[in-house]
Amino acid sequence: MKLPSFLHNKIFSAVLISLLITALSAILIFTGIFHSWHLKIADTLYTRNEPSKEIIIIGIDDKSTQANNPGLGRFGLWSRENYVELLKILTPENPKVITFDILFNTKSK
Repeated sequence: MKLPSFLHNKIFSAVLISLLITALSAILIFTGIFHSWHLKIADTLYTRNEPSKEIIIIGIDDKSTQANNPGLGRFGLWSRENYVELLKILTPENPKVITFDILFNTKSK
């Protein structure tokens, strides 16, 4: 099969191929195919292994942030003593690691 004469120009061929790849990519993005691929890949990456039963996550819920009893009020205004009390409760269980995913960037009362 003989190529048309305008395809012999390398610059024109490169621009044409680039435009075709761009158009195909745009079509795939707007149809959502990449999104479904992303979800499938994420499922295989992050759900392969079950988390250990030895890991316990203690979360701060809405009940804890209520202003009335038994809540402690606004989260940002909590005293550091609340965290000390939590550590006193957890210490007898002999945890290997205790981690806080909290930024302590303000002064405590």
